[in-house]
Amino acid sequence: MLCGAGFYLLYSTRAGDLVATRQRAQDERDLAVKRADELTTKATARERADASAWEVYQLLEAGKREAASSKLAAAESLALSRTERAVLAARAHETRVVEVDAAIKAAAMSFKGGRHAEVIAPLEAALVGEPAGLRAATIRFYLGVAYAKTNVLDKAVGNLTAAAAVEAEFPEVRFHLASALDRRGEYVRARAEYDRYATGHPQSSFAAFAMRRSATLARMPKQVPATGAGTANKPVAPKPAVPKAAPVTDELAPTTGSASPAP
Repeated sequence: MLCGAGFYLLYSTRAGDLVATRQRAQDERDLAVKRADELTTKATARERADASAWEVYQLLEAGKREAASSKLAAAESLALSRTERAVLAARAHETRVVEVDAAIKAAAMSFKGGRHAEVIAPLEAALVGEPAGLRAATIRFYLGVAYAKTNVLDKAVGNLTAAAAVEAEFPEVRFHLASALDRRGEYVRARAEYDRYATGHPQSSFAAFAMRRSATLARMPKQVPATGAGTANKPVAPKPAVPKAAPVTDELAPTTGSASPAP
C-alpha cells in the first residue's frame, strides 16, 4: 500500500508538471500567433500609408496642391511617420507659396494692362487658407483695387481695410480705401482716410487732391444712400503718375493702374 501511494503521488506530480508544461506551450503559441497577426496588420497598414504618401507626393509634384492636401488630410489615420507627415506638409506649403506668389505676380501684370476684373477669381482662390501676413495683405490689396475698379464697393472696402493693416507695404492703400468709401457715400470715414493719406504721404501726387476732397466732404452730409444720392458736383480727380504698390518680387513693382481717386 505504501508503494502504491508513493507511485500515485509520483504520477500525480508528473502529470501536473506535464499539464502545466503543455499549458505554457499553448500560451506561448497563442502569443506568437497574436504577435504575428499584429506584425502582419502593421505591415499592411504601413504599405497603405506608404502608397498614400507616394500618391500625395506625386500630386504635389504635378502641381495639384488642393487634391494633395485633401488626400493628406484623409490619410490622418494612416501609419505615416512624423517625418513623412512633416515632409509632405512642408512640400504642400512650398507648393502653396509658389501658387500664391504666381497669382500675385499675374495680378500685377494684369493691373499693368488694366485688366482688373480677371484677377478677382484667382486671387480669391489664393486667399483661401492663406494665413495672415504680407502675402495675404498683398492679395487683399489687389482684390480691393480690382473690386473698386469693377464697382463692387462693399468687397473693395473690406479688402482694402484689411490690407491697410500693413500700410507700410502699400502706401497708397488708404487713398484707394478713401476713394471706395467716398463712392459708397460713407463721407465721414472717407474724409478720415483722405486726411490720413495726405498727412502720411504729403509728397504724393495725390495728397493735394486728398486734402481738397476732404475739405469738400466736410461740408457734405455724413452719409448718403449708396444708390447715387449726393454724388453730384464731385470734383474730377487729377491724373498724376499712379503710385506703385510694394514689390511682389525683387524685379517686379506693379502699378495699380488708374487710381480713380474721385467717385
